[in-house]
Amino acid sequence: MLLQLIPLPFILLLLLSEFFSCNVIDGQVRINLNGKWTIQAEGSNVSYPATVPGGVYMALYNNHVIDDPYAGFNDVAYRNIGKKNWNFTKKFTVTESVVASKNIALVCLGIDTVAQIYINGFHVRNTSNMFVRYVTDVKKYVVVGTNTITVAFTSPVTAANKANEKLPYTVPPNCPNPKQNGECHINLLRKMQASFSWDWGPAFPTLSIWRDIYLEYFNTTVIRDITTKTYKGNDDWYLEVVVFFDNRARVPVKGKLSIHMSELKVMLTSNIDLTKDSDELKTIIKIPKDAVVEPWWPHGYGKARLYTLNVIFTSDKDEEPSAKQIKIGFRTVELIQTPVTKRASDGLTFYFKINGIPVFFKGSNWIPADSFQERVTPARIRNLFQSLVDANQNSMRVWGGGVYESDEFYQIADEFGVMIWQDFMFAVALYPDTPQFLSSVKDEVVYQVRRLMHHPSIVIWAGNNENEIALVNGWFPLSLEHYKKYREAYIKLYVDTIGTNVMKEDNSRPFVTSSPSNGVKTKSDGGISPNPAAQNYGDIHFYDYISNLWLDSSIPIPRFASEYGIQSWCSYSSLVPLLNQSALKYWSNFTIHRQHHLAGQLEMEAEILQHFDLPPSSKKFKHKTFQDIIYLTQINQAMSIRFETESYRRHQSEVVNGLGITMGALYWQLNDIWQAPTWSSIEYDGTWKMLHYYSKKFFSPVLISPYFVNEKMLYINMVVDGIPIKEHRRSDGSLEMVPLNISKSKNSVLTGTLQVKLYNWKNRTPVKSWTQKYSLDKTSDVVLKIPASEIVDHKKCSLTSCFLFFFLDSEDSVSTSWLPLGRLVPSGGIPFAKIKITKVVAVSGRNNTFDITLQSSDIAPFVWLEATGILGRFSDNGFLMINASKSVEFYAWQNVPVDQLKTSLTVKSLMDVYNIR
Repeated sequence: MLLQLIPLPFILLLLLSEFFSCNVIDGQVRINLNGKWTIQAEGSNVSYPATVPGGVYMALYNNHVIDDPYAGFNDVAYRNIGKKNWNFTKKFTVTESVVASKNIALVCLGIDTVAQIYINGFHVRNTSNMFVRYVTDVKKYVVVGTNTITVAFTSPVTAANKANEKLPYTVPPNCPNPKQNGECHINLLRKMQASFSWDWGPAFPTLSIWRDIYLEYFNTTVIRDITTKTYKGNDDWYLEVVVFFDNRARVPVKGKLSIHMSELKVMLTSNIDLTKDSDELKTIIKIPKDAVVEPWWPHGYGKARLYTLNVIFTSDKDEEPSAKQIKIGFRTVELIQTPVTKRASDGLTFYFKINGIPVFFKGSNWIPADSFQERVTPARIRNLFQSLVDANQNSMRVWGGGVYESDEFYQIADEFGVMIWQDFMFAVALYPDTPQFLSSVKDEVVYQVRRLMHHPSIVIWAGNNENEIALVNGWFPLSLEHYKKYREAYIKLYVDTIGTNVMKEDNSRPFVTSSPSNGVKTKSDGGISPNPAAQNYGDIHFYDYISNLWLDSSIPIPRFASEYGIQSWCSYSSLVPLLNQSALKYWSNFTIHRQHHLAGQLEMEAEILQHFDLPPSSKKFKHKTFQDIIYLTQINQAMSIRFETESYRRHQSEVVNGLGITMGALYWQLNDIWQAPTWSSIEYDGTWKMLHYYSKKFFSPVLISPYFVNEKMLYINMVVDGIPIKEHRRSDGSLEMVPLNISKSKNSVLTGTLQVKLYNWKNRTPVKSWTQKYSLDKTSDVVLKIPASEIVDHKKCSLTSCFLFFFLDSEDSVSTSWLPLGRLVPSGGIPFAKIKITKVVAVSGRNNTFDITLQSSDIAPFVWLEATGILGRFSDNGFLMINASKSVEFYAWQNVPVDQLKTSLTVKSLMDVYNIR
């Protein structure tokens, strides 16, 4: 039903302002059921206090029944908890006036997962999907006075095994790799897929009321959801608003619907009639011309402007209004998939336009921040987003094996201008196609899309993570007898169910069936492409633990890299609280248990040996070797992802031999779920690994990117964000990115001077230098080439004894880079630099900010600072220290006296690894 709205009178505008100033967001009246509950294992007579939202594991931990679930081997030791059935119980009081209401509904925003709900002993519903909102009519079960609600959970391990027994054929994978210490058949449950383990995380089969639960009571109808779309026609902005009502009494309802957005002079109302039990009303609003709309822009491209939208329904019977308030942004998003050349075999582009401008995605992948969602607080989320944008990232992929994140998560993304690639929660598995399963998925998709689609940060929906490529490339032992059935089931789930319902609800942003995929070509291939990993279509996931990723020749040239990564260990200090230090060795039962990636420990050692020597053992300091290996794994990870990311950024401007126009780099992964060796750049507690400090550099708005081609020629590219670009088709039909209005805009050309210096590790005076003035008229281009023969001079510089340093205009430039020429080993002449922290002072006028001065006796690579026991980050870390003195800042995330910081600080550089003590 399309509404015609009329302007509101001024007096109603005042009333609306007063209404929302009282923080009335949902006008229907609620009885909050969050807070104090009790839990009890089935068959036990012992109960424990619990807090909702929350689950069994944290309740037991908070009651000192179990130790830290993340400590030691507790992920396995406490597995029996998840194999039991548990009851959650709460008493609540209901007044006579509530019982007199015509409608009383139980609203559950998150039940994890298989459960039966009872009120006063009466069964009111079953739940089987963690990702849907359950709204249940409970009027006939609620009484005046004291009531009891019980949520009786079935063990998810038991539920998954029973679901498998009911299937007529196997839906792989049956179980995770034994290395993961996990549980089986998670793909048969609509539950966080990583809760039964992953190659970076533990198995904790959670049972929880993980989001809000409440009773709501009303007499006529309530607003259940609001969705919005924004689009631009000519010079005008339009806002489409759809209001979904819950009219469960199935009686005619009359009233007024008001839509109010005062910042843009939108003040409209309409008389409405509702007749259905779940009605929806749509209106399209043209924003007045005298209201200037500020578009929402990604981080680094402009302001992420948000506007407050209020929607109120008031029935003609003068009952309590039903109201919702959301924040929206005006932006357009397009996924451009057009031929890159006249040759069809060269494929299609795959890049995003935001508000008509092509945008390069600089970002990373998000996994669940904790096995126990009640610990993922808004403060934690905000800290991780702040770290993301502080490292010059503008985008994030919410990976499909976790959860659809909280409302606060997407609100923070909106606020920070972070573009979200949103997967649906299906990952690295095949899934059933039973009617019950597909019906549940449809409910999940409709609910999640309606909940989230007003967020401007979400720019694309993706049906799953790696399920298409897993099916096509035979990741699972598939029976030939059932292979056709698996393909049919895939199409039913991702094309017919998810895709159809996503586009029905939200055609304002693109949808792809899988990641990786061939994008629009997948559709023409019938929903499954013969090669989902093709570099000349869609997006790719790239992992290589054998090749030397410091070499440009090892790196692919895709259209969009939505996953790529390499492992490192988390800091030694993060492991100390988990286990007796005597067990903290690189090869121990504990480290092998924590390493869920098959051959991960061996791979990291082999990767280290490509560039360094392994650290010598130290009998006097037994833990030094492990600490040094951790440090080397973090160096290798940071440098590998640096070179790979720089390659993707360099290839954004043009097509060569059908490859190029790479317009996205989302490394795997941003964050950690626990303390372990993983692919993350940020540790579980928020501490930055070396990779995250390097992200700040390789995603810098102005990047110097040097690389050798065939060991014969050094190329130096400049890569920038600062030039607005558009597509341009050359005469030969190939595509390139060129600046907008280059002849009219002075900002379309960037100029400066590139300086290159060749150093011997033993001397702060350069061996040789080069200077090149540049004029850059596109986002990436080569500005200087130097033959390798001019660099390597065996009298003064061998491959191991020298390095190159690059900067713009002056040596203290923000934009600098450096490049080793060979392996970084003691025999190459790198001096054993003595580095001291000479001064630590609090910065005046800036809370918890400290200035730290370092002095070094020699040139030192990979200088690494740690503030053990203090959460925060440095302005720079893992850096090359050429000069004798350097200052960095430390930003503490807590109140810290300067003396405490002084005693917590340590510093090391590469050659400290080889200093036997």
